[in-house]
Amino acid sequence: MIDINKKGIDKLIQKFHFGELATSTFYISIISGIPLLLIFDINNPFKTISLILVSDYLLTFLRNIHYWSSQYFLIFSLLHLFDHISRKSENKFKSKVWLHLTLSIPILFYLILSGFILKGDVESLLAFKILRSLLQNIPYVGEELSYLIMGNETNFHIIYFHHIATASIILLFFILEHSKLFFPRSPIFLISLVIIVITSFLLTPLPVDEYSSIIKGPWYFIGLQEILHYLKTPNFLNLFILFCLIVFYLIKFVNEYFRKLIILFFSLLLMLYLVSSFVGMFFRGSNWELTSLSLKNLNLNYELNKFINKSEEVYLETDEIKFIHDRAEGCLNCHIIEGIGSYHNPDSIGCFSCHRGNPFSLNKRAAHVNLIKIPGNLSNAKFTCGNSNCHPDILYRVNNSIMTTMSGVVSTDKIVFDEISNPDSLFRINDIKHSMAENHLRNLCASCHLSNEKMSMGI
Repeated sequence: MIDINKKGIDKLIQKFHFGELATSTFYISIISGIPLLLIFDINNPFKTISLILVSDYLLTFLRNIHYWSSQYFLIFSLLHLFDHISRKSENKFKSKVWLHLTLSIPILFYLILSGFILKGDVESLLAFKILRSLLQNIPYVGEELSYLIMGNETNFHIIYFHHIATASIILLFFILEHSKLFFPRSPIFLISLVIIVITSFLLTPLPVDEYSSIIKGPWYFIGLQEILHYLKTPNFLNLFILFCLIVFYLIKFVNEYFRKLIILFFSLLLMLYLVSSFVGMFFRGSNWELTSLSLKNLNLNYELNKFINKSEEVYLETDEIKFIHDRAEGCLNCHIIEGIGSYHNPDSIGCFSCHRGNPFSLNKRAAHVNLIKIPGNLSNAKFTCGNSNCHPDILYRVNNSIMTTMSGVVSTDKIVFDEISNPDSLFRINDIKHSMAENHLRNLCASCHLSNEKMSMGI
């Protein structure tokens, strides 16, 4: 019975081969990337992406296909790698081919991560700085290698060239050398295409604006960010990554005992990375601060059902789209706002910087997701007025001022009602309960102070 089950599993794997799925998604990613290449402005990547999202359904869908095919390519490639190890198939390859497969692992991650960086948003810049810093800390050749692979922060021309040419061509060569199959079987390719098209239809990845409070890298990079948080110097990590690649390559040449040790080593490493990724995803909030478990920390920056509810869509020509800080902002094409001072003029800061929502859509329902109606409330001020680009210092002072806390007023009132004896006790007016002293405050001035939640404009 066991032999029959094993044969059945092996037959299923042969029919549904992860390697062919990975190759299919890689081809789809390349094909869908060619039209984007023609309109992509490397000098203004964020502006290009935002303009595509706001103004063009077809290009948005094509970008979705390019994005999701690369994500599936990474997933299927890793599953194919695990499949190789589980079936001990490394012995079937020549040493040169196995070396190329080992080298394809960092090239694969570089290719996917370089595409993420080319969005040009704040998450991309963060990932760029982290990867560039890791390369710069390589002894003796770090600076030269960093510039050769990443370029510099002022432009992405080098990383763009590697993404569309160098890394893609090298990886394609390794794939063809490994599989000896120029094109995957038609059923496998069609299955890959259907999966990608459905995902692309449902989910549109959005860039992250500089006003966002939670900034993280892509899902496969968050574990590395968490590990780097605990390391005083990244030099150790560079050596460890090199060590892992060498050990992985040697798995072909060692006996069964050492092979089991290597598999155990990578299994424990994988578990550690998954735990680190889980912590980084669910327990890290703004500024990478450790918080309680929260789905809000997951920071899923996707727009659901981009192509549904078109009846609520505003259609504009490309030259009619309005831009704020080199970002296309759909809000200003629907809302005409007057009477705001020059420092808060929508033509200068837009609507999104205060009211959030989704600025990359001309669809009413999609644009108003997570909209903050009253941005002046202290409960949301850190996402609006107090974000890092506006008034972060003022927010801290206001949030702890007597006009907000009324600590002295609350403590004095409680002393009069004989509820406390120490006038130095600290209170916040928005945290009061329903004692006699607290009800007295509610009937007097509590509802007018800053920390009280405002429910409508002008009140």
